[in-house]
Amino acid sequence: MAQSTYTITGSLTLVDSKIEGSQTNCYGTGGYSDIEGGMEVTIRNDIGKIIAIGRTDAGYRQQGEYSSVTCIFPFKVTDIPRSPFYSIEIGRRGKVNFSYTELQKQKWKVNFSLSR
Repeated sequence: MAQSTYTITGSLTLVDSKIEGSQTNCYGTGGYSDIEGGMEVTIRNDIGKIIAIGRTDAGYRQQGEYSSVTCIFPFKVTDIPRSPFYSIEIGRRGKVNFSYTELQKQKWKVNFSLSR
């Protein structure tokens, strides 16, 4: 029997030379000043109706060579009803569309990136 609701997990990775903040609370500046922890994650169904809303966690810098230019914002949105298609929007950065089948194949994980 199919599940009645789903959970989407993922992240938005910002790659920019002007990332500010600490190791555990980084954020964008300039043209990316709207990229920060707590951004709304909006899930819409195939007819454009909002069916779930979540928020990103605080941004963090991954250890390694690119830690000074990369900030990752994880998120988790729960209780998403089944739909043939989904539209996911983080903050005001536009929607990305997925089919139910695509999300199932990806184990309900999505990763986005913004870079300059």
